[in-house]
Amino acid sequence: MDKYTSQERAEIVTIFIENNRFVIATQRKLCQKYPKRPVPHKTTTDRLHANFRQYGTTTGRPRSGRQRMSRNPENG
Repeated sequence: MDKYTSQERAEIVTIFIENNRFVIATQRKLCQKYPKRPVPHKTTTDRLHANFRQYGTTTGRPRSGRQRMSRNPENG
């Protein structure tokens, strides 16, 4: 799975909206803009757009639950 930068995620959503929410047209435009980068899958585009609509941002929502503790030689 390739990670996208916040700028790339915003661009995916912007192009998706500009193309009247057509995933294939969005993928073609991204392929032209970033020829060496794999195009995002349909579910990725849909998920980014849903996050943008619901939260106003393309980043994921905060995770619930206990945060991870880092391990190092001092704490075993």
